[in-house]
Amino acid sequence: MGGRIWKPPVGTTVWFVTEHFWRRPGATAWQPEYEFMVFKGTVRRYYTINWTDVCIQYRESENGPIELIEIRLSADKQKIFDNPRDAALLAREMTEEYLRHWGWLWTSGLWPDMPPMPRRWEHYLSAENSTREEGNGNEQADVV
Repeated sequence: MGGRIWKPPVGTTVWFVTEHFWRRPGATAWQPEYEFMVFKGTVRRYYTINWTDVCIQYRESENGPIELIEIRLSADKQKIFDNPRDAALLAREMTEEYLRHWGWLWTSGLWPDMPPMPRRWEHYLSAENSTREEGNGNEQADVV
């Protein structure tokens, strides 16, 4: 454990992973879809109290509103990246961890109609897309 914390300069383009809840049209309130998504954003500032948070500006969709997210930086686990492939690797790790804890809901039959977790970040894991810079990272998304 422990290591250097990567703190890119303000204005740098970075990639990060965040959890995303949404509902399909017609779904009840207790049927949310859940996934981890890779987004591209720009470092806006740092906040330091007893730890350091980075504030990143991004858009969930190309024409969507500008949003801000604060991510706590840690020497134990890198959470922001300079390329989409590394962010997608973290999204895969987070998805697998989530399924280790909650996958029994599907296999036990308690939630049989729950669709599989979307993996919209998988296209970043292929070599030809690992340095792709255009878009917000979720061009394939059809979230409603």
